Amino acid sequence: MENNPTNAKKRNPLWMASLILGVFLQIALAAYVVSVVVGGNQPPLSAGLPTVVVDSSKESPAGSKETGGTSKKSSAGSKESTDASDKECIQSLAHDKVIDASEWHVEPSLFRKLLRRPNKDLTEFEASHNSDDTVVDCLKGFPITRLVLVDTHITRAALNDIATMDHLQDLEIDGIKPTPDDLETLMRLPHLSKLRLTNCDLSDQCVAILSKHHIVELVLDRNPHITDAGLTLLAKSPVTNLALGETAITDHGVKQLSNSAVLRDLLIWKNNISDESLHSLATMKKLALLDLSYTNITDKGLQSFAPIALKKLVLRSCTGLTPKAIKDFKNRNPNCYIATENGTVD
Repeated sequence: MENNPTNAKKRNPLWMASLILGVFLQIALAAYVVSVVVGGNQPPLSAGLPTVVVDSSKESPAGSKETGGTSKKSSAGSKESTDASDKECIQSLAHDKVIDASEWHVEPSLFRKLLRRPNKDLTEFEASHNSDDTVVDCLKGFPITRLVLVDTHITRAALNDIATMDHLQDLEIDGIKPTPDDLETLMRLPHLSKLRLTNCDLSDQCVAILSKHHIVELVLDRNPHITDAGLTLLAKSPVTNLALGETAITDHGVKQLSNSAVLRDLLIWKNNISDESLHSLATMKKLALLDLSYTNITDKGLQSFAPIALKKLVLRSCTGLTPKAIKDFKNRNPNCYIATENGTVD
């Protein structure tokens, strides 16, 4: 029989394998081209390389098709994180008596939905960036006794809702600017005894309103429009703990406050106060805590300061004082705890 080269190739197994592989690659390449043109949803030829997960927060609206399965992984991870956060919120709102929601990363809309869950035990609530007026409105159904609203998105309108929380005893608000009428409304709360209104642009008229009610702990820091004129009635009020840091009071106002028979804690840091105030403060029989940080008192004033019942004195960043004068005061008053910017004084 004649030796035909063609027949020899056909009988060669390597030749047959190469032919089959070539046909398969051509079919696969054609299928890939067609799928890209028609659907545009196939992974790249480098699909075998490590996958880079795309941050879904930076993904464009049309990005899901462009990133294929990668965006799905990112979305799934984000959803799992959100679900975990939501579950934590739901469990807290359903069972806890005290809730600090300042670290919760939930939108106000979801927050409002969660707050509609029944929880007759919730008595203390602290909120921040994730709260607005509608969140406060939802809290009206809870027996809240302590409410902290710092760094929130609430406005003056929410004060009317707060004024309906009849169980409220302790209220802290920062950054809202209530009018005198707003404060009159809040003062109708029958059990309110602790009030902190920082950075609220309060006036002397506001202080006069607060002085007429049974507030025992009053913090009015960072209200630069509060002057000596607002302290006359305050000295006659039942306030035992008073903070007036970074206001506009002077030695004259401190002299008025020294007439209080019940004042125990007085924090008047960062005010235009001199040695004259020390003479007035020395007459206060119940004064146990005094903060004179960032004031103008000097060694001479501290040397003559002889408080009656003082247990703690804070003197941070008082540039007119020397370490020696502070140490001498400590030696004369060994039972008084002294704090400076450098720590405590032994």
